[in-house]
Amino acid sequence: MAHEVPGTELNINTTSNDQSAEVGNAGGVASAGTVQAPVGTASVSRKRQGSPLEAENPWVIDIIREATSKQIHEELKASFLRGEPDMSAATVFFAEVNQKIQKANDEHGAERDRGTIPGDAYEKLYADFKTALEKAKLERNEEAALYVVQETHSKFAKFNQEHHLPEEWNINPDAFKHDSMPEVAPKPEPQDNDSLFSGSLPDYTGSETDIPDNVSTLEELEREARYNQSLSAGEVLYWWKRGVGTQTFVQYGQGSSKTYRIRAGSYEVYDPESVPRILSSGALSGDPSSVSCQGKQKLQYRNEKGRIEEAWAYTRDQVRGIVGVGWKVDDDDEEGIEPLDLLVPEPYATYPHTRILVLWVDGAVTLEDRAFIRRITKGSYLNVARIIYHKALRQEIRYRKAERLPYEHLLDRMPTRAKEKQDIELGDEEYEQDGEELNSVEEVQPEYRGSVQASTIRSASTRPPSNHGRSRTSEVRFVEPALEPRRPTSERGTARPSPNRVPHKSVDIEDPRDAKIRWLEEQLEMSLNRNHQSSYDSSSRWRRYNRYDGRQSEVSEYTPEPRRRRRAVHRERVWDNWTGSWVTARRVY
Repeated sequence: MAHEVPGTELNINTTSNDQSAEVGNAGGVASAGTVQAPVGTASVSRKRQGSPLEAENPWVIDIIREATSKQIHEELKASFLRGEPDMSAATVFFAEVNQKIQKANDEHGAERDRGTIPGDAYEKLYADFKTALEKAKLERNEEAALYVVQETHSKFAKFNQEHHLPEEWNINPDAFKHDSMPEVAPKPEPQDNDSLFSGSLPDYTGSETDIPDNVSTLEELEREARYNQSLSAGEVLYWWKRGVGTQTFVQYGQGSSKTYRIRAGSYEVYDPESVPRILSSGALSGDPSSVSCQGKQKLQYRNEKGRIEEAWAYTRDQVRGIVGVGWKVDDDDEEGIEPLDLLVPEPYATYPHTRILVLWVDGAVTLEDRAFIRRITKGSYLNVARIIYHKALRQEIRYRKAERLPYEHLLDRMPTRAKEKQDIELGDEEYEQDGEELNSVEEVQPEYRGSVQASTIRSASTRPPSNHGRSRTSEVRFVEPALEPRRPTSERGTARPSPNRVPHKSVDIEDPRDAKIRWLEEQLEMSLNRNHQSSYDSSSRWRRYNRYDGRQSEVSEYTPEPRRRRRAVHRERVWDNWTGSWVTARRVY
């Protein structure tokens, strides 16, 4: 398949016609290192016109054309026409041609690899073509398959033109069009067959605008769903943008028994056009001059020196009271948790997103944050947390009582003033009036003056869980059963409770000093019974030689002392500030 190029004679076989001509080199190889152009044929000169290799090494074109005029030309042409080309044969052919080109370049003093053909070019083009065609077949995309065939055909043609290869060495679009096109599923034609369940569906012969009585429109169903949810759920008072979603301020309950929550907008059904939206500037949608939060507004004025300063536009004097408190619950799911535990006042606690409805003297109601309540009240951040917590506690008790939900466990959290607890539990007229109840800030704020009274301290069982490491579960109170007397009440036997009688529990008041002594005795007994060898394991060589080890016994008469830590003593020079010199000191490590 490989043919050497004779020094005195070249055989050129053109693909455009079947004629062959032998061109003799009259002058042979010139002394300057160039090959003299063949004489006597006009076709060779026409083929070389426009070739990029014309100026420097025209022998490359002659080598390629002479090599492709042999049997390899017909073999590759036939394989391409069949649609199954042998790319490995083309790779071997390119390698042999490249050897001839490199040898000719060395003889003429040119670059060795100039004009060579990429050996694996055909294999890469054909592999990419098969991959793209299989993908189009799997997707059943006929247009994509045709585009792949045309694009690959263009790539082969461009490559052959650049390297002076025969035009017939290219894929056959007709072969791949008939054999490799994806099978597109035929579209089912509509049939006029009778339904299997004839008579099961009614036939409406009226016009499209006439809707029968048993057909409900989507708008009607949406209105009914929104109305039913408004009865069972809450009413959205405000909404605002939060990240990629929205948040809403929801009111639950009616009359004076209301409570509030901050929930995600996707969990509530409301009309964004009719419900006021709080913009980032603080104004309400639809009225740019309105404000939803007056507590952050400031006024500018000039002082005595003529400098511009700012002051709060609204102070405590303009506030009439707090309407309600709304806060965010994790994942908007209150199942199994007590929402009030998130607002328990504690030092260094982190509270959820909280908004407060504030009533002003002029009758306006705005939505404020914790910072405003702290500014208008006297006290620390913890005192503000107490104010918000007690207001939320009161509204939760009233709401749960009106909705007939469990609320008795919340009464223990109220301040132990008998009048307030009795008014909330028995339903005083002050809390049962039809009008909207508004508690002033002075009424909500607890009085913590001087030392803390003993009546305001709650026991550990009734105290809400700590914010640091909260269990996120509802507060559960366990009622302990009555204990029987430990000592017999008579000489005949012990007192046993009858089925209809609850035994009387005798309460003995223990002296605090006796309790402390008893606790110390228990601690001493525990320390004596503690095994000192539990801090470290015995050596493995004891177990390897099966020696007796008293530390492995549960009952041992001898308990060795715990291992002491080795301490190293070093002497080094240190600086003494008193004497102002270096002195030698002894240090123990």
